[in-house]
Amino acid sequence: MSPIGILAGSGGLVEAVVAACKREARSYFIIAFEDQSDPDFIKEHPHVWVGLGQVGKVVTSLKQAGVQDLVLAGAFKRPSFSSLKTDFMGARWLAQLIGKSMGDDALLRFIMAKLEGEGFQIVAAEALVGATLLGGAGLLTKKAPSKEHLLDIKRGLAILDALSESDVGQAVVIQEGLVLGIEAVEGTQALVTRTGEYKRTGRHAPLLIKAFKRAQDGRADRPTLGAQTIEALEAAGFAGVAFEAGEVILLDQDAMVEAANKKDLFIYGFTRG
Repeated sequence: MSPIGILAGSGGLVEAVVAACKREARSYFIIAFEDQSDPDFIKEHPHVWVGLGQVGKVVTSLKQAGVQDLVLAGAFKRPSFSSLKTDFMGARWLAQLIGKSMGDDALLRFIMAKLEGEGFQIVAAEALVGATLLGGAGLLTKKAPSKEHLLDIKRGLAILDALSESDVGQAVVIQEGLVLGIEAVEGTQALVTRTGEYKRTGRHAPLLIKAFKRAQDGRADRPTLGAQTIEALEAAGFAGVAFEAGEVILLDQDAMVEAANKKDLFIYGFTRG
């Protein structure tokens, strides 16, 4: 079996994919991106460092490593096009993007289509790690959301569904019907920290709602929650987090649940109804 290629962003999903490869005794090769990937983790594994605009180096390195299957893992900070230092292939790709307004999903679809055109197959992270990587439906913690929180979840999902048509946002923070913030380029952790400053006094603390964009390509940029999310929620004075079951990655779910129970937070998987 050919090595799996890992396009590595930041966060624990990269580690989970590598661990899955080791469990299956499958070789792997990491494309590490400058200012994106974790150098302390990457240095222990077969890899090459590249800039985001060095597309030709990415493709050549993957082919030299014998890679056919590719997984996009981890979070990426999206730069401005003008800041990219491209090689020849990167410049050709970039020329096709200039003047186009693209959300993250549209941009990733473009990149994946280009990589497939080079002969690679894009594989979802959960196909390697296992379906248990996606959180299931129902309550995962001792604490449960209140009736008011359940109403907030419905409102939050409606907001995210409306925004998904514009390829914007995978998370929203709501408190008693009031929208405190919507995820943009800052990421979930920063969203929680920022909106924690806006919370109101009242019986029901804010909650974070995380969902899959409608029509999103699930092979990349799938919404993700982890133990760091729980720490941020506790620090910001939130009640808990609700996620779309079967669509959101829970990194190290056992650790998340243990931390949430200690901090008296809820973790709740909802389904679209």
